[in-house]
Amino acid sequence: MDSATQLTISVLRADGQSDVIALADGENVNYRICTYQPQSCEVFLQLTQHFGLRPGAPDGDYSADDILDISALRQVSVYGVMSIIFATLAGKADEANFWAKSKYYRQLFEKALQRSRVSIDLGDDGVADSVRSGASVRLLRD
Repeated sequence: MDSATQLTISVLRADGQSDVIALADGENVNYRICTYQPQSCEVFLQLTQHFGLRPGAPDGDYSADDILDISALRQVSVYGVMSIIFATLAGKADEANFWAKSKYYRQLFEKALQRSRVSIDLGDDGVADSVRSGASVRLLRD
């Protein structure tokens, strides 16, 4: 965002570091800009809860900040966010196709979660002190 009243829009680029590619000039052009931050936060809480990390697991010994390489959860997160987005669209439009897509992305999320491994660094030395597998299940005695 350039200012409160001006925004520079670019054609899609290979990465955000490339130079902006200007669009053709136009008048009365409408754009819709949305964010998926709420959905991303929900998936973040689900993942931290699954791995027993704070904030998803308030009593956890470790926090999400202790994850050594967060990129290990990128694909899992994308699948989770996509599932939530399509579920929301299906609820608004009552469209079976959106429900099918939501279920499809939820299945991808579950499979990717089972394959994922999170390395925990307790000493901030860049070396993993603990590894948690997404396929592991925590059991608690009541």
